[in-house]
Amino acid sequence: MRKINLKKLTFILVFMNVIFFIGINYFNYFKPQIESEANEKRPDDETQAKDVYLNIMTTDKMVYKMCSQIVNGEHNVMMMFDDAEDENNFKINNDTLNNVSKMDLFMYTGKGNETWIDKFIEKLKKGKVGIIDLSRGTKTINNSKTLLSDNKENKYNEYYWLSPDEYKISLYNVKNAIQERDIKNREIYEKNYESILLKISEKERELQKSADFFNGKKVILIGDNLEYLMQYLKIEYIKIPQDIGDEEFKKKVDVFCYNTKKRDENLANTNNSRESDDKVIFVLDKNQESDIIKKELSSLHKKVLNVNIDKNKDYVEYLEEVSNSINKLKEQNK
Repeated sequence: MRKINLKKLTFILVFMNVIFFIGINYFNYFKPQIESEANEKRPDDETQAKDVYLNIMTTDKMVYKMCSQIVNGEHNVMMMFDDAEDENNFKINNDTLNNVSKMDLFMYTGKGNETWIDKFIEKLKKGKVGIIDLSRGTKTINNSKTLLSDNKENKYNEYYWLSPDEYKISLYNVKNAIQERDIKNREIYEKNYESILLKISEKERELQKSADFFNGKKVILIGDNLEYLMQYLKIEYIKIPQDIGDEEFKKKVDVFCYNTKKRDENLANTNNSRESDDKVIFVLDKNQESDIIKKELSSLHKKVLNVNIDKNKDYVEYLEEVSNSINKLKEQNK
């Protein structure tokens, strides 16, 4: 039987133990780092992977519809007022301030549509809620007369959204605000936005085609409200301010329709110099049609385009309604 060399055996066992413990320590040292690097997420990836649910407060139905069409059920959209009278008569209170301060986003029309908005924003608790003025970047037209509301002067025409160009800017502001808060779903909001633009563009083409009817006509705009729409359609017009008084209104109508200040002489003269009926068209906001305006325009037997300004109406429906109203005037002219 071969004799075992105990010294060699001991040396081999010690050497194997040393190698074994070195291997264990090496593995334990590097494995956590490898796993950590493999599982580590970049800040951007973590943000994109995170699900976001936004609470969005809007001031009225128009802003509510714009926002709802962009999010399409992805977030909670609410509105403060479903009635224009309630919005106009709103008095700032702590309950409303606290409620809106808890929202993720607060969106409003701007340019004087909400007469109380500056004081309201000033009193909001800042930090969480993002405040979005939908009129940011839109064209500005001044009113004929500076209006006073809640002890604040407003010289800006608030109906900027009647122009599709300005409405689309507002819609873009809505889309951007939501995309910034919900990065993960930004492509969804982009597609929703593009889909809305396609529908608006289709109605724009119909409206612009209808507006060719005004070429060669003498267009008289009553009041400020429809100026954005008229300028968008590139219709040349003469404006009669809304709040100049009944007698002054009659005088201006006479001047523009008859090219003379002597109304009675013109009416008595069968060969007067007044514009023919198919050349003069009055345009006004239906909501501003007072009794004196109705009576005066009726006596002149002139064509009248009444546009019903309604923020509660779907925007595509509004464009379609204006086109139909113009087309009716065309039919009357045949």
